[in-house]
Amino acid sequence: MLLLFHNDSARQMAKDILKDIQVNTSIYFGTLAIVNICLGFAATVLTWLVGLPHPFLWGTLAAVLNFIPYLGAAIVIATLFVIGLMVFSALSQAVIAPLAYLGMTALEGQFITPTLIGHRLTINPFLVFLSIAWWSWMWGPVGAFLGVPILLCAMVAVRRLSSTGGENAGVHATAADGQAS
Repeated sequence: MLLLFHNDSARQMAKDILKDIQVNTSIYFGTLAIVNICLGFAATVLTWLVGLPHPFLWGTLAAVLNFIPYLGAAIVIATLFVIGLMVFSALSQAVIAPLAYLGMTALEGQFITPTLIGHRLTINPFLVFLSIAWWSWMWGPVGAFLGVPILLCAMVAVRRLSSTGGENAGVHATAADGQAS
């Protein structure tokens, strides 16, 4: 990709942009992993308190599947409901774990993760939410997963290019003035 640029300053700017994108996406996925581990721990405690068998399995499943926005939580909720029906004789007992997990993932997905990502990467949490919503609508779960990294790439590129844009604009204006005379 760097070979596409004709001069060294353009190549250096591209390298800087790519390095910033790498750092920001690493921070994003690291923060997301920590949030998912915490959610997995909470799911372990929840399933243990409710009395479902193998609480560590449910916590691990919750942590791993939460990397798939919306669909991962739906799979865990459906699985908890089916297991609850098999373990408990009353429907009221079977729905406790799925409903509690739905509440936890709603809180995590709509407030905790966007706020933490926004603070760690100095992005408005509302932009994080909008990016996930937009790309989910465009590409489904894959778009939801890629929404924030796409937003990060765009923001890094805009920040870098706008910080050098004033200097480059002056050069282009001078060149245009020189050609006009």
